Amino acid sequence: GSQNLMKKFYIGDVVAETLPKDAQQIAFEKGYRDLRSKLITMGMFKSNKLFYVYKCVSTLALWATAMAAVYVSDNTAVHFASALLIGLFFQQSGWLAHDFL
Repeated sequence: GSQNLMKKFYIGDVVAETLPKDAQQIAFEKGYRDLRSKLITMGMFKSNKLFYVYKCVSTLALWATAMAAVYVSDNTAVHFASALLIGLFFQQSGWLAHDFL
């Protein structure tokens, strides 16, 4: 598999203890850890399931609208608008996949 192909590029492992951190780096990391703790306390990482139901339904509505328009009409402008809706559908689907995965 791919692991065998990658072996020729292996040059070693990084041991975290061998990388010294100066005071500025330690303060930087502490700032982000403190910020993350505050955000967790504020509930900023809790998702609203109803919002995702709405987003899935509205995204599927884009697809359904585009498909219905192509099915009902032979007009080139309608087909072009449907193509734009399908593009928007795929773009929104990508963001939803990003959120779900």
